[in-house]
Amino acid sequence: MEEKNKRFTKTYVSYFILVFLIMLVIFLIINLVNNFYILEKKEIFASFIVSEHIGFDLNDSALTFGLVQPGLSSSREISIENKYEVPVLVIIKSKGDISEFLIVSENDFILKPNEKREVSFSVFPPKDIEFKEYNGKVEIILKKTKND
Repeated sequence: MEEKNKRFTKTYVSYFILVFLIMLVIFLIINLVNNFYILEKKEIFASFIVSEHIGFDLNDSALTFGLVQPGLSSSREISIENKYEVPVLVIIKSKGDISEFLIVSENDFILKPNEKREVSFSVFPPKDIEFKEYNGKVEIILKKTKND
């Protein structure tokens, strides 16, 4: 009986390892195919400070919104340009504690070759937000469209 249990356990472990390896290979293939289409990826630092006062930050190398009062908003624009010979899909993602307050005017859109578009970013801190600095990153991904 003990020998039968050992064989069952070995078989079970072998199947588990096989299923795990198959899932890992599928995940890696999906990632590889997905990354094949990525032409460019850029991360931009983003921040705002919740304050009793209003203040501007005109930093042109980051997406900084300055001092924002609770219940009000602040907006910034950036220009996104397709410098490639093919149409690109623009995907915008945010990371960090700024994410829940950040709204982008447009996302998941196609840019034709040499086309440029202004995209607006706004932060909307609620009235009951804690007074402190909120920051994170905005990731802009340019991908080949699947039919190119």
